[in-house]
Amino acid sequence: MKQKIINLFNSLEEKYFFPMGRRTWQGLSFLGLAAIICGLLFFFLNATPTIRDGVEVEKEEVIDEEVIEEDYIEETSSNCDKEDYEEELNKLKLVLSNCEFTDLGDSLERTKIQAFELPKIDDGAGDSGIEVAVEETYFSQSEFDSIKTLYSSKDLYRNYWGGINEKVSYKEFRPNMKAIPNQLNNLYDQKGIDSAEFCKKISIVKAVNSYVKQFDFNYFNQYKIYRECYQGFLYYDFSNKSITWAKAVMPIVVVDFDGIIAVNEQHRQFKRIHKMALKNYISEEVVKLAESTIEEHQELEEPESDLNYRDYLSVISTIDSYSSSMGDDIESAVDDFNDDIDYFDQNNFLRSLDRYLELYLQRVSDAESDKIARSAEKAEKRVFSGMLMAAGFALILLIGIILLLFSIQNILKKNIDK
Repeated sequence: MKQKIINLFNSLEEKYFFPMGRRTWQGLSFLGLAAIICGLLFFFLNATPTIRDGVEVEKEEVIDEEVIEEDYIEETSSNCDKEDYEEELNKLKLVLSNCEFTDLGDSLERTKIQAFELPKIDDGAGDSGIEVAVEETYFSQSEFDSIKTLYSSKDLYRNYWGGINEKVSYKEFRPNMKAIPNQLNNLYDQKGIDSAEFCKKISIVKAVNSYVKQFDFNYFNQYKIYRECYQGFLYYDFSNKSITWAKAVMPIVVVDFDGIIAVNEQHRQFKRIHKMALKNYISEEVVKLAESTIEEHQELEEPESDLNYRDYLSVISTIDSYSSSMGDDIESAVDDFNDDIDYFDQNNFLRSLDRYLELYLQRVSDAESDKIARSAEKAEKRVFSGMLMAAGFALILLIGIILLLFSIQNILKKNIDK
């Protein structure tokens, strides 16, 4: 059996392998090498980063398918004392020099009716010093007259049930709620801020200071302080952050605003802008993007759309609503929109802006999907190129092993023949 197997291998060698010439083996080796080189080139070709296609929205599509710099905010230290609080209060006092800070209130004289208590009586058992309330004890008129004569310095009355009441006077402090310190103290109580929590109190005073600085010196009085700041801090979350944002945005959206609020109309505008900041704080980057669009529109010689500050606030809100979804692409989208702003102004500016950003977002989404598909295709091609290189390497390795075996076989035959 063993000899038959040996004869089979010898016949295969003689019939299939030995007749193949040197050129044949060289050709097969070059074929394997070519497979490795081609696979390597194909791999590097598909290893390059996949770049997303450019996004562009034609202005006609919008119509055809139409259906800060933020100021530095000073942080409040976590280690505050009464002196720090008094210092901040004095700063506010300088800003609001036309408001009341010293007249905190007066003591008013009040009267009340209470049960009369006999100072001391003897209970007959030798004990003394017991005070007895006589409001609910019945006294005849003659007994009451005797007691009233005895305590003539007191204002006594006999009530309907025959008891005795006393009318007494007392002092009651009535705070002046026009005074700013009283307004602040009342606010602290309403918000549950303890008298020793100076850091929280300082934060509120700083925010009040920042708020009133936006107004003309003679415009803000005690009443406006109470109505704006006290109620604002009580029912909303007034802060340096929201006030600073409103301060930065107002000159952007209000035409010809000089930076100081001096009339009721500007006051109403500032309140609306500040309310927007309280509801939804918009980042400085978005405000800057919106500012570029607003400025482009304001520079139009004869704008078709007559936009006011509310409309410009809508521009900021619209851009902000798409900024999180579009990421860095929002800047390119706004720049492209600004390039054709004259055209969009003539075709419902605010709706065109919203529609343009919506289409741009769709284009970005489609481009991202296409990029992912092409990246997956490249990954498949890299796998194929790896398999091609592995096949070429395996072919060369196999040829080397076969030729090595042939060499050994030839050497053995030559030795046997000798």
